[in-house]
Amino acid sequence: MVGNAMAHTEAIVKLAHAELAAFLRGTEAGIGQGDQQERGNEWIETLISRDWPERNYQGFFRAVTILTMLQLVSDEPRRTPRKATKGEKHDVGQPLISV
Repeated sequence: MVGNAMAHTEAIVKLAHAELAAFLRGTEAGIGQGDQQERGNEWIETLISRDWPERNYQGFFRAVTILTMLQLVSDEPRRTPRKATKGEKHDVGQPLISV
């Protein structure tokens, strides 16, 4: 019984690692280069904040990826403010992109 539980736990950990790696590749491709450790920490924080399912861990980890990606995208204007071009005025209190 213990061996079964250990194998099940190892399978869940492998799924989590695979999804986290896919998330990091996706953020670099979709958002651009950035602090991968910070992005990974955000994914883990999202993971911790959710209620764990009793099954379908792959779907659960994908949901964590989607939620974290949405958070990163909605935070992006605040993370990397765009400079105004010549002659353009920009109120720094207003986001350039609304999500």
